[in-house]
Amino acid sequence: NSFATALLSALKKPNGDIRPIAVGNTLRRLTGVIVTSVFRTEITAAMPPTQVAVGTQAGCEGLALAVDQAILNDGWHVMKRDASNAFNSVDRHQILEEVELSLPTLRHFARYCYQGIVELSAPSSMTADGHITVWSREGTAQGDPCGMWLFALGAKHEELAYAHYLQHVADKLRLPAPTRRAYRDSSYLASPIAT
Repeated sequence: NSFATALLSALKKPNGDIRPIAVGNTLRRLTGVIVTSVFRTEITAAMPPTQVAVGTQAGCEGLALAVDQAILNDGWHVMKRDASNAFNSVDRHQILEEVELSLPTLRHFARYCYQGIVELSAPSSMTADGHITVWSREGTAQGDPCGMWLFALGAKHEELAYAHYLQHVADKLRLPAPTRRAYRDSSYLASPIAT
C-alpha cells in the first residue's frame, strides 16, 4: 500500500532517546487534512470526554489554566501521567475497532492507512541502496494529520476504564470524584486532599 508508506526521520530527544517521525506522502497528508476537516463534528463527538486535544477550542490553554488553578488551590493534589512512546504503542486493532463503532463512515479510510504493516523508510549510509526500511505494526504516525484523533480513539477504552476505576475509589473513600483531562498522550488528575 504505497498510500500508507512514509519517510522516517529520527530526532534525538533531550534524554538521548530517539523519536521516530513518519512523514507520509503528500497525497496521504492532504487526504488526512481534508478528512479531519470534513468530519470534524463527528470526530469530536467520538472523542473520550477527558480528551481536550481534539475538537476543543483552546484545549491546551484551558487545560494549562485548570492545572494552574488546581495547583494554586490549597487542598488539591495534581498528578500528571505522560505515556512513554504512546503514539507508537497504541494498539491498531483497538483504533480500527473504535473507528468501526464510533465513526463507521471513516472505517475504510482508517483501514487503508493503518490495517496491517506499514512500510517506513529512512536514508542510511549503511545499506547498498542508501535506505533502510522499518515495518510499523502499532500506533499512529506523528506526522499524520489524522494521527491525533486516531490515537485518542485507540486509547478511549483505557481512558474510560481508568475514569471508572477512579470514580469507584472516590466512592469507597467518600471523596469527590477527581477531575481528569488529557491532552494528547499526557493526562492530568486533580483531586481534593482527603481530610
